[in-house]
Amino acid sequence: GIRTVRVPAVWKRSLGERIRIGVIDTGADFNHPDLQPALARGINLVNPRALPVDDNGHGTHIAGTIAAAGRYAMTGIAPHAVLLPVKAFDRHGSAYVSDIIKGIDWCVHQGVHIINMSFGMKQRSESMLEAVRNAKRRGVVIVASSGTTASAALST
Repeated sequence: GIRTVRVPAVWKRSLGERIRIGVIDTGADFNHPDLQPALARGINLVNPRALPVDDNGHGTHIAGTIAAAGRYAMTGIAPHAVLLPVKAFDRHGSAYVSDIIKGIDWCVHQGVHIINMSFGMKQRSESMLEAVRNAKRRGVVIVASSGTTASAALST
């Protein structure tokens, strides 16, 4: 939990003020009381005419871990950060690599400081790796899960 990764010590220095974080996932629950203070509009790459509303739950879980305000149930690692949800994954948790790449590029153009990508991939994508490298060159910190198979599908 929060104590295991020593978050209370970090909170003494910052709660994430003025930090913009792009979360590439299944969207976010815009009605969640602990997320409402953190959520910016974001983008929906699955249905561009709609808000990036989470119809799976994974994106909301990740958003809460990052920036839940702690008003009701939980507090995230950076409760004062601004989250820009990027819905690249559908309700089944599936995504096109092209949508993930669009999401990375969109985050860079929105001036995010951090992009969170809590998903695994079965194979390496050179195009996605180039998008990650471009974000990194522009000073964006990329936080990505390694998946559960311990394979190196993406590394920089």
